[in-house]
Order: sequence, then C-alpha cells, then structure tokens
Amino acid sequence: MANGLFGTNIAAPEIRQAQLQPAAVPGSTFVRPQQRDAGGNLRALADALGGLNSALQTYGTVVAKEEEDPQSRANRDWIAKRQLMSTDQLREEARLGTPAGVRVREDALNALLGEKANDDFRTRWTTFYNTEFDRSTGDAAAEYERLRQETAEALPNDLAKASFYRLTKDHQSAWMQKDVEEKTSYVKQQINTTVIDSFRNSIDDSLNIHKLDPAKAAEIVFTKSASNRDFLGLSGQEQNETIFAIAEEYALKGNEELARALLDGVRKGADGKDLPPLSKIAGYADKSIRLIEQAGAIRDKNAREGSFKVRVEDDDLIMRGAFTEAEAEKRRNTGVYTDPELANMVDQSKRAGAAIQNKKATDEQKRALRVNSERERGRVIAQAYSAMQRVGGITGIRDVEIPSPTGEGTTTLSRAKSIELVTDLFEENLEDQKAQKIAQGTPEDVAAKQVQSARIAWYSMNRLDNAEWSHALNGIASLVTPETIAERGQLLPQMTANADLYRNLKAANPGYLSTLITDKASREFLEVYDRAITTRRMQPDEALLMAAHEVAKDEIMKVRSMVSQQDAGKIAERLLRDLGLKREGANAAFVMGRIHDMSRSGASEKEIKAELQKEIEDTSVPINGVLVFDHRDLPDDFPDLVQDELKGVFEVFGKRYGLPDASDLFIVAESGESKWSVWSKTLRQPVGASMITPAILDRRRGIRQAAQDELTRAMVAKDDAKRAEAERQFNEEVSTDRARLAETRKSGGRFMNWLADAHEDRLNKRVEAAQEVRLRGEQERAKALREERQKRNKGGRQ
Repeated sequence: MANGLFGTNIAAPEIRQAQLQPAAVPGSTFVRPQQRDAGGNLRALADALGGLNSALQTYGTVVAKEEEDPQSRANRDWIAKRQLMSTDQLREEARLGTPAGVRVREDALNALLGEKANDDFRTRWTTFYNTEFDRSTGDAAAEYERLRQETAEALPNDLAKASFYRLTKDHQSAWMQKDVEEKTSYVKQQINTTVIDSFRNSIDDSLNIHKLDPAKAAEIVFTKSASNRDFLGLSGQEQNETIFAIAEEYALKGNEELARALLDGVRKGADGKDLPPLSKIAGYADKSIRLIEQAGAIRDKNAREGSFKVRVEDDDLIMRGAFTEAEAEKRRNTGVYTDPELANMVDQSKRAGAAIQNKKATDEQKRALRVNSERERGRVIAQAYSAMQRVGGITGIRDVEIPSPTGEGTTTLSRAKSIELVTDLFEENLEDQKAQKIAQGTPEDVAAKQVQSARIAWYSMNRLDNAEWSHALNGIASLVTPETIAERGQLLPQMTANADLYRNLKAANPGYLSTLITDKASREFLEVYDRAITTRRMQPDEALLMAAHEVAKDEIMKVRSMVSQQDAGKIAERLLRDLGLKREGANAAFVMGRIHDMSRSGASEKEIKAELQKEIEDTSVPINGVLVFDHRDLPDDFPDLVQDELKGVFEVFGKRYGLPDASDLFIVAESGESKWSVWSKTLRQPVGASMITPAILDRRRGIRQAAQDELTRAMVAKDDAKRAEAERQFNEEVSTDRARLAETRKSGGRFMNWLADAHEDRLNKRVEAAQEVRLRGEQERAKALREERQKRNKGGRQ
C-alpha cells in the first residue's frame, strides 16, 4: 500500500522552521535578537505546496483509472447491487443519475435495463399470445413489434433500448416460426374437420337413406379419400388420419361393423391401385384392433342399457330360479341376448332354485334368531326406558344377556349401553315434543323452556352426566365480572341463562347439582346469585352484579366477613341439634366449613342457618348419626346396604378393637365418593383396611334379596309352625320398614324422601310378590287336600 502523499508513492517535502538566534549589540547592556532573512521559510512552504499539488494530481489520475476499471472492487459492488433491483428501481437509478458520469457504471446500468426489459417482455408476450392473440387470423409479427416498441419506449435512453432490441432478436425469430407452425396446424385441422364432416355425411346417407351395408359405405369413403389427394393436397399419412378419425367416431357410437369396414377394407389410390387396409399399416394395426374391440363393448353396453328393464326383470327370475327354457325361447333372436347367454341364464336359474330350496330353512332360522335378538334387545331397552321415568329406577338397570343375532350363544347388553340408548331416545322424544308444540302455535322460546324443564327433571332424577351443563356452570365466575356486566354485551344474557340453569337444577335435585360443579369460585358465585334472588328478592341483573362483586373481593375482605370461630360453633351446634345430629367428627367439620364459606360470600347468620339446613336435608342421609352426602353413583337402597355391611365389619373387628356395637361405626367417602372407608367414633380412626365399594354393595344386595326370597318360600312351607313363624317374621319386617319410612318422611329432606320413595316402592313389590306366593301356596295346599280326600273316598268305596 502507498504510504506517500495522499496515498501515492511521492514523499511530501518536510517543512522546517527557521530558528532565531540572539546576538549582542555593541554599546548596549541588553542582548537583542539578530534579525535574519525570512524568505527561506516562504520558499520551504512553496516547495511543500508544490509537492502536495503533484501528489493531488497523481491521486486524481489513480482515481480516474480506478473508476474506468470494470474489475475494480467499487464497480463490481455497485453493479452487483443493481443486479438485484427490479426494472422500476433501475429506471429510478437512471433518472437520479447514480452512475455519476462513470462510463463503466452507465454501460452496466443500460445493459441491466435491457436485460430486465427483455425478461418482462418475454413474460408479457407469452401471456398475450396464449390468452388474447387470435392464432387463426392474427398477425403475430405486427403484434410482437407493437408490444416490443411499447416496452422499449419505457426505457430511459437509447443505449438501454439498443440492449433490449439486441436481446429480443432471437426470441422474435423463434416465436414467428412457432406462429407459422400454429397456423399451418390450424389450417390442416380445418381441412381434416371438413374432410371428416364430408365422410360423415356420406356414411349417414348411405346407411339411413340408401340403406347400404357398412362395407358399401366404407367404399364411398375410400373413394372420397383418394380424391382428396388431388383436390386438397392431402398426403397419404393425412388420408390415413382422416379415415381413422371417422372410424373412431363411429366406433365410439358402438357401430362395430362400420368401424371394422373402414379399418379392414381394401382402399383404392388416386391411380386406381389397391392400398392395404388401415389395420395392416404400421402404427395403426394395434390401434385398429383396440378400436374394434371397444366398438363391440360399447355396442353391447348400449344394448344392455337399452334393455335395462328387461334385464332387471330377467335377473330377478334367475335369482328366484324361475328363468326356464320357455322363458329363454321368448327372448331368442330379440337382439338382447345371444344363444350362449340364454343357455347360461337357464343354468344359473336352475342352480339358484336349488340353492333357494337348500337355504330356505337356514335363512328362516337365522331370520328368526335375528328377530328374537332384536326383540329381546328392544324389550330390555323398553324396560330401561320405563325404569328411568321414575325416581330411583335407574339403579335397577343391570347388564343383561340377550340371544346373539347369529344364534351362537348370547351377547351382553351392558348397563351403560342401555342407559346411553335410553338417553338418545329421550332426547329424540324431547325434540319431537318441541317441534310438535311449535307446530301447534307455541312460541319457540316458550317451547324451548318447557322442553328444557322436562330435560332437567329427567337428567336430575337419573343423575346422568351432562357435559353441556357442567361446562355452562363451571367457569361462570371468571366470565362474569363487574366490568363485563357494565359493558352489557352479548355475554350477559347467556350468563343469566346459565345462572338460572343452576337454580332450576337446584330446585329439581340439589344432590345431582353438586356433582356438576367442580369450580369453587363458580359455586360461590352461583350460591350468591341464588341467595340474592330467592332471599333478597333482587332482579337477575342485580343478582349477577352482586355475585360478581362478592367473588371479586380480595381475600382480606372475605376473611373480615367471616363469622368468628365461636359464633360458627354456636350456629353449627344449633343446626345439627335441630337435625337430630351431634356436633362431632365429620358432621362438625362439614358444617363449620360451609358456615365459613357462606359467611365469606356475604351471607347473614339467618341465611346461613336456613340455606345450610335445607342443603343438608336435601343432599344427605345420616347413617349411624354421621352425614353421608348424595352423589351420582349412590343407589337408592344405599342406607340399608351400608347398615348391613357395617354389621358385618363389626362382627369381624368389633372384639379386636373393643367396639361397643355396630352403631359406633360410620363411613367416610374416599377417592371421589365412589368408595367409603369405615371409621370408629370411639377410636376416631379407620377400622380395618378394606373399602366399601359398589361391588360390595351389590353383593350385600344379593344377600339381602336371597334372605327375603328364602323367607317368602318359608311362608308356603307344609309345616304349619314354620309357615306361621315365617308369616310372623315377614309381617314384623314389613311393619318395621313402614314405621321407619314414616319417621324418615317426617323429619327428612328431599334426598331422604327420595330414598324413602324408592324403599317404599321396593317394599310394596315385596309385599305383592309375597301375596302371590302365599296365594299360590294356598292353592297348592287346597289341591293337595282335595286329592287326599278323593283318594280316601275312593279307598272307602272299595
């Protein structure tokens, strides 16, 4: 790299400063500086400036040479950037004069403009030619030049235009050649079309007017084809193409004979000499064979389609074994079937008749099995549907074995499947009822509410899961806030409807409602909403706002609203005392927790007492003095079965743990309330390691039913003493159950009354069944006495 002046190899002259030296002056006591000539400094400066001027001149020469060098780094970078630009950007570069007079850059810019214009023009021309240009009559050269001039006029200077014209020269030649080929092809196509039209007219006249056979019609075509060589200038290949084209046209119409005559017929040339058939010429042989086969297939297809009705009827005769020789004779020589086809049809009919006779009994048996299976399935579903129309009926639905549709053993119709099918039927009936109500003039919104009420009653009665309701209730606290209520958007009516759904479900079955809500904040929101409407008589929008504000409070404010532990204890003790329960263990824990939750959300002591008492009455049942809460899987005979199981647990563990009696035991729900552990009130700990599960309850139900059946059978025993004892025991059990039912209805809430209704229904069925057994036993005893009397009378006469 040059280290001289301004990047050159010329060394800059050094500028030296002249030193001043003082000298003594005679007769003076001071030393005065000696004056020296300053011209030397100016000469040094002039020399230095002269050297600088030479360096600048040298630098300018270097820069000029570099600017004109196409391989210089600056020029390469400048050109590379412009190569990435679009046509419009390059035009803007030319307008602004960015080359700055540098010839290399000006040439490059003009060349790039020409190249971009060439690329754009080629795309434009291709699109124009393929979409707008009339290839049959248009002047391609004129249109090409017109578009090329339009493109050139948009270029900024003559150099760019020259580059553009140079680049499009070969492109123009290629496209003009292609256009000539297109026009030639079009003319030939038009000639061929004219020739084929002439052939078609001659063939149609020959066949339809003159009634000539296909071979004569083909000869006429061959004669015209030979004359086309002289009059139209068609080559031999072009003549072959037109004959094949007309043969293909009639072959696709199914005229196999004419197609064969055109392809296999011997032709005459313009000189009268024979020409080989088209099917014997290379390139047409294979195509001719395939075309004739295709013509035959199309002919047969057309014949079948034309006689479709006849063939359908004949197929039915064959399948029934009724297409006899007599039927075949009726169809012979009709053009619909060939003789081999008719013979085959008669044979098929015979085999079908034999198969029908052999399979008739088997088909009837299978049909009977299938009908029997469907009948049994329908009977089970009907029973399940009927059961689910009454309280507690769903608990009686069990897995049922029904006959298999194939007759091979049985198949299981599960309890879950039965409930699913009944639910589908119920929803279909609801939709039918809604449509019927609307058709009778009931407004659509009123009909929807009526149907929804029926749906709520049915689902809650059967404790069926409803994902739509669960989704509507859970999360309402996060959707309804004071801000969203203030906006009064479309969300508000829907949230009001969801909150009203909560109130309707609560009125129908509070225990079922508790299984749908899993979000604690949403439960608090809905309880406040219900309290605001039911107790405080607010309007729905006011109740929503109140619930939103209560849920939105921070924890500190909620804690301040809570009743004290002492006051909560007093409320709990009074509440449990009124319910006939003690404030201990699980009872106290639940009640105290609910008191704190309700007071946190703004409930007064009076509201807490009233709402909580009703909640406990409507959703729980005391077993040995401890509350057990309702849930979806709880059967209606749950209390009796649990009491039986607790007695069994006491028999096993009572002495080991030193328990006073079975009433010391109670149950605690575990794992989502589908299992229960057994605890001791005295020990305050679990007893044993086993759980009470639905399977154990089913087993206890079976044991209880077996004992009742045994007692019923004892009531018809021949021994009078056993029979009397069984009657006494039966009557005692019935009297005890009825007294317990009366006590339950007197003091219990909705849930206990539901259990009592189910218990009473079972008890009545038991009494009815016992009466039937008793009556049947009396009839059997009376019959035996008559036979004994007749026997004695007969012996006395002898």
